[in-house]
Order: sequence, then C-alpha cells, then structure tokens
Amino acid sequence: MYDMTKAERYRALVAGITNGEKFLYFTDPHYVEGKNPEGRIRPAYDHMLDVMGEYFHASGATFALSGGDWFNDTNTRETAIRNMKDIDARMRAAFGESFYLVIGNHDHNYQTWDTEKATITKSPHWLTTDEINAAWYAGKKYGGKCYYSFAGENTVFYAFNSGIDWGHTVMSDLDIEQVAWFLDRLAARDDAHIALTPHMLYISGKTFNAGTAKLLEIAEQYNARGTVSFQDKSYDFSSKTGRVEFLIAGHSHRDEVSVYHGIPCILTVNNGVSCPSFDLVAVDYDARIVNLTRINAQPVEEAQALDRTVSLD
Repeated sequence: MYDMTKAERYRALVAGITNGEKFLYFTDPHYVEGKNPEGRIRPAYDHMLDVMGEYFHASGATFALSGGDWFNDTNTRETAIRNMKDIDARMRAAFGESFYLVIGNHDHNYQTWDTEKATITKSPHWLTTDEINAAWYAGKKYGGKCYYSFAGENTVFYAFNSGIDWGHTVMSDLDIEQVAWFLDRLAARDDAHIALTPHMLYISGKTFNAGTAKLLEIAEQYNARGTVSFQDKSYDFSSKTGRVEFLIAGHSHRDEVSVYHGIPCILTVNNGVSCPSFDLVAVDYDARIVNLTRINAQPVEEAQALDRTVSLD
C-alpha cells in the first residue's frame, strides 16, 4: 500500500506557485534484466510505472520526465528495440502524452556480459543513433531526434543525449552537434527560464561528462550576457533577458546538489533504490527555489527526510 499523503504534501506545496513548474522526475530505473538477451522486465518492477502514474495524476504535476537508463546489459539489438517500444507504451499508459524520455548511457545497448571472462564488454548490438531515434524519438514532440527541447508551463527544457560513460572526457561528434544546436537555439530565442536535462553530469565520481561540461560553460556565459565562440561561429548574448536556471540529471545513483558555472545541478538517486523512488519537483521562480518531494516505498516520515530545497540564486 502506497502512502498518497505524499502527493497531498506536494499539492499543498505547489498551491501558491504561479510562476514555475510542476513535474515528476525519475531516473535510472534499470528495469530490464541484465545478463539476459531476452530483455525481460524485472518482475519486482513490473508495476512501478503504474504506481508512478497514480502519484502523477494525484499530484497535479503537468508532465513526467525520465532521466534515462532503463537497460542494464546483454540485450540483443532486436530485444533492445522491442524494449524501447515497450517502455514508450508503458510511459504512455501511466502518463498519457505528458511525458518525455531522456536517453541514458545504458539505453545505447553498448554493454554485454562476457560469461567466459565474467566481465562486461562492448556489445556487438550497440544501437545506432538512427535506431534510437526511430524507437523513441519519431514522435512530433521530439522532432525525430534524441536531443530536443520542449516547453513546460514557464520553462524551456533542453534534453540532451550525453552518450556513454566509457572515456567520455573529450567531446564526441554528437556532443559537438548538440552544442552547436543549443547555441543556435539560445541565439534565436529569449526564453525567460531555461533548464538543462542530460542523463549525465559526471561519467563517474566527480569526472565530468565532456558534453555536459561544455553546456554548463555556455550557460554561464549566457547568464552573464557574454559571448561564446564555437566551431568558427560567434554568439553574442548581450541582448538576452532570460536565464539558464538549473540542470537535473541522473546516472550517478545518488542525491546531490552542486553548483557549477553558477548553475545549480540536481542529481536524483536511481529509481530502484527504494522502489519506486522518484521526485515531485516544484519550481518557484518568484521565490527562486526548487522543491523536490521524495516519493518512495518508505513511510511518509522517512521519505520526507529526503525532501530537498535548492536555491536558484
């Protein structure tokens, strides 16, 4: 039995917010079994999306955002694509059309279990970007690409494909493509509030994902009304009035709040740690805070101890 008073606590929290965002965020569910090419959904987690859907509808949140990493390892190409389509269908059943998927490193299907060596190795079934786009991002709300932007109530969210973690300390071609796209969008628009949502802030420990690190550098210059040069092109943000407000991500399997380049960076624990474990997020731009209400299978008092308030200043 799940304690829906947690949703009531959130509703009371957002009741007075008129300039902000209300959304559900979860990340790193790792619902697909590892060491199993059949791609089975872990039985213990089979109903957890329905549980999150119940909280979503009870909370008054306007959309759900998945931070990525549904897979573990050892899927074949066929089972990986089948799983991605199944995940999309399960999200739709839980949240209607009010959801967005951010791709995680494991969702690239790049890892497989080598039984002989008893270790994880590179998979021959690593998905291509085109396969990922076709499985998850063909819909209109994504524009056919695994990086995209979408409008919340008062925020433009930029979702990025932060690639895989292995050796990702130098920007990849896809990182470069996404950074150029982000800069072009910032130059063309002047949105009051902007949020960044990659899967990864760090690749491991405190080692930054190279693409995400570059995005934070750009965000700092944007907020300072500075200039950025990238790929022989110059971007002048001196006339802008909006602000990159925060970054929200997963991958590290822990709760953390850090500030880099002046941007509050919020990490949320993996969904399966106390299944389900996720946050109802309330952004209040007038009060300049982000409130995160933790929902998990623990009693309300224990879950409430994990609630967080993050300053935007």
